[in-house]
Amino acid sequence: MKKKLFIGFGLLVALGGSALIVVGMAGVPEPVPYGEPGTPQYYTSDSFEQPLPGIMVNLAVKERPTYVQIKATAVCRVGGPLQVGDTPGLFSDAEAHIRDALIMLIGSKTPADVLFAEQKELLKTQMKDKIQKIVFPDNHGRVEEILFRQFQVQ
Repeated sequence: MKKKLFIGFGLLVALGGSALIVVGMAGVPEPVPYGEPGTPQYYTSDSFEQPLPGIMVNLAVKERPTYVQIKATAVCRVGGPLQVGDTPGLFSDAEAHIRDALIMLIGSKTPADVLFAEQKELLKTQMKDKIQKIVFPDNHGRVEEILFRQFQVQ
């Protein structure tokens, strides 16, 4: 019985040693390069949607009060140290800053600046840039698109 145990232990040590030699010869795999923050290959393929705070603000009109009400969603991706699960906290922590930036941006517009599709696309780009600077200043995340859920001018 002791002889079988001794032989079994010897075989186990020999197999383990040979496995270490094979792994050592193969080397440690190099980490996969992900690119620099801000480049498309840095971000994961998983996108997520983050609802933005609703905004209702008077437009820059002197004749009669005109307001715009916007509800929107930001479509984002993350990379580097961030995971998708970390992002709701980033947006909720920055909600006051996001709201302020959007109110200042939209409040500077006139009705002519927000009525037509081209102007709305420009507004989306401006909103995206503002949110990017507030939520992801280190470029570990990227705001890819703004989707309007409601856009009302009265």
